[in-house]
Amino acid sequence: MRRVPIASPSSLPQDVIVSRVTRWLIVFALLATTLFGIANVAQRPVATYSIVAYDPNTGDLGVAVQSKFFGVGAVVPFAKAGVGAIATQSYANTLYGPQGLEMLSRGFSAEGAVHELTKNDKGRDVRQVGIVDARGQPAAFTGKECNSWAGHIIGDFYTVQGNILAGEIVVKRMEEAYLNARDTPGTELADWLLAAMLAGEAAGGDRRGRQSAAMLVARHKGGYAGQDDRYIDLRVDDNPQPLEELARLFDIHKQFYRAEHARRPKPGPLAADQVEPLENDFERLGWPFFLAAFVVIGFIFVFSAKNPPAPILGIVDGRLTPCPRRMNCVSSVALESEFRIEPLVFAGPMDEAKTLLMETTLKLPRTKLIEETGDYFRFECRSPVLGFVDDLELHFNEKDGRIHVRSGARCGYWDFRVNRRRVESLRAMLPASYTDLPVPKDAVVIPPAEEPEPGKKPESDKKDPSPEEKKSAKNE
Repeated sequence: MRRVPIASPSSLPQDVIVSRVTRWLIVFALLATTLFGIANVAQRPVATYSIVAYDPNTGDLGVAVQSKFFGVGAVVPFAKAGVGAIATQSYANTLYGPQGLEMLSRGFSAEGAVHELTKNDKGRDVRQVGIVDARGQPAAFTGKECNSWAGHIIGDFYTVQGNILAGEIVVKRMEEAYLNARDTPGTELADWLLAAMLAGEAAGGDRRGRQSAAMLVARHKGGYAGQDDRYIDLRVDDNPQPLEELARLFDIHKQFYRAEHARRPKPGPLAADQVEPLENDFERLGWPFFLAAFVVIGFIFVFSAKNPPAPILGIVDGRLTPCPRRMNCVSSVALESEFRIEPLVFAGPMDEAKTLLMETTLKLPRTKLIEETGDYFRFECRSPVLGFVDDLELHFNEKDGRIHVRSGARCGYWDFRVNRRRVESLRAMLPASYTDLPVPKDAVVIPPAEEPEPGKKPESDKKDPSPEEKKSAKNE
């Protein structure tokens, strides 16, 4: 066999070497550019604005979103009737959707789910997520490295969030439009979501532009023929005016499913296993243990003359601190019936309302003002025998003319409805214009003592006439 000699690089002409090296460099550059492009597409931020909300009258849960991103509806919105709704965006971690819904179905609150989703996520600083659970409790998270402007607003039964926006005005206008639409008769959750999105776009929206939009609403047996919960699932994947197209599709949906839109169902059941777990095994010991503990703690307070320090209270994300999972607290921002109490209302100037509420609250027995900061009051109320301290808080919301109330004990598990009766007693002492609800039967009203006129015997001192006096009066 004849061997063919292989030319060494040194024996090749210089122009051939240059040609081969140039070709390899071009191939390498093309390969690097392709790989970089793939990685860049995979990490492209889902810069967008969205709203997640709950309708307590029907149980509907929904998400609406718009972005300068192709097919945003396939990435951001997740919802399940009786469980919750989620929007995940800004370098979106799409696992937040299914994992978050699973957590909510197992009893996590919206706030707890947000914490669990983000705490071990290495990319948490560039993530943004909004969640509303099946009880309407909202929570949101905006990573500190999300592209500006980025942020969120949380309110009753909703959360609004966005990134790479024209400014904070976008989410503010969305909130205003949502609240206005919510008060419009004959509308539903989907109408409110769409109104918020259109207002956000009018305020500047995504500062890069617009490309796609989506709206997802889950309702118990609200899907086709009642076979699933996908009541509304509309997507505009690529359009120069995606929100206008989304509104057009929604109008068609209303006409096509006229009967379903006319129906206003009651909230469906929560997920079968969505029962909030007890906080720890200590609460599983039952009422005998707590009764004994209550007596022991009572003696400790009586003989030590000391009380637990004030818990961390105040305003968090524009709302009063939630009640703990113990039956010794009531709040007008709570959703569970065992903790829920109606807020007070006011129609006049807020300064007048604050003055009246302060003066009236201080008339409650053993009550003193501890903190006054802008639209927030905190009072301490002591029990008459053991001297236990309860914290009574008032938060004035000038936007909707409501005074939110929270009254809770610092220790123990039950309060025998003391805090509820305290708030209802305060309600009963106020003018009628400060409440739009009847005063419950268990309200305890302590009217101020009236001094008798000089020389006039008080009515309470008058004695019933004797039988002889009655007989004499009858003969006369």
